[in-house]
Amino acid sequence: MNDLNGTAGNSGTILRRPLFNPDGDTSLLTRRMINGNTTNLNDFNNMKYTWVSDWYRQAMNNFWIPEEINLAQDLKDYPLLTEYERTAYDKILSFLIFLDSIQTANLPNVGEYITANEVNLCLSIQTFQECIHSQSYSYMLDSICSPEKRNDILYQWKTDEHLLRRNTFI
Repeated sequence: MNDLNGTAGNSGTILRRPLFNPDGDTSLLTRRMINGNTTNLNDFNNMKYTWVSDWYRQAMNNFWIPEEINLAQDLKDYPLLTEYERTAYDKILSFLIFLDSIQTANLPNVGEYITANEVNLCLSIQTFQECIHSQSYSYMLDSICSPEKRNDILYQWKTDEHLLRRNTFI
């Protein structure tokens, strides 16, 4: 049974972390990745999982804006691809768009069970970066093809048997 502090006891059940927990434990010694008694406070000076600090900084330094990349050459090169190259490019892009969309939707689901807040910070940044990836794919498509072709590529994962099978597996 899920109590206020989110502990599962001996049941072996993985519980969602509470959003508000005034009785949460602030001790680094007892902080747990899952089924801990979290306060949900983002305290950058007290991290049990010290690898988070370096990962967080590195992830923040990876920030970029898709529209800052000039795709003028891509616009010229895309029509010059052979039919096979263009098909491969389109299908890979459709697959990546789907993958990053699923990751954007799923990472917060994982975070609901992580009670070490510093690790949740990583999941939040990763979710944000997956959003940027999705935006970059849209920017690529908007830069190289018509709106009709763009929509065809975006949704190939629904109609292409191989892509649908791969995405269903995920």
